[in-house]
Amino acid sequence: MIEVHSGIVFLQEGDLLREEQIKVVSKAVKAIEAEMKAGREMINRVLYISVTGTIIFQDLP
Repeated sequence: MIEVHSGIVFLQEGDLLREEQIKVVSKAVKAIEAEMKAGREMINRVLYISVTGTIIFQDLP
């Protein structure tokens, strides 16, 4: 059986103000859109994103 996960986004900081959360989530959406345009979907992938601008995509095992 093949396990499929629809993908997940983790905000690396847990104490963000509302405005900071909106900013980081907007960056995450743009990063995912860029991945999709490049032919890479979020299926079985994780996006770690930080308020500092760090963006890391990682495949799930």
